[in-house]
Amino acid sequence: LYVTLFSSDRLHTIAKIMSYWVILIEGSIAVTFLAYFNKRLSKWRDALLITFIATTYLVAPVDRFPSILSIMGYAQCETDRKMVRITYVSIFVVMQFTRLVPSLNRFFVDVF
Repeated sequence: LYVTLFSSDRLHTIAKIMSYWVILIEGSIAVTFLAYFNKRLSKWRDALLITFIATTYLVAPVDRFPSILSIMGYAQCETDRKMVRITYVSIFVVMQFTRLVPSLNRFFVDVF
């Protein structure tokens, strides 16, 4: 059984951009979480993690991993950062809807 895959220049460009984006955002998340002693860097960790979850898992529907990431992000967040904690809960809820309603995920793929 052979399958022929078709491609286009647009698909190649999108794949390249997404690949570089994932390398950049995951590397940035790693640096900010590893540099917890540096206040200038560590203040960006929540924003980067939330951005990663939103941009990656709304386009590429993975079943449970974004939920785990949002729970872990919520757990590590300081209690005085209420808006960040609310954002983690919100992104958790949104990810549940994209998992339960495949057409919602298709909407996000078409929009972005």
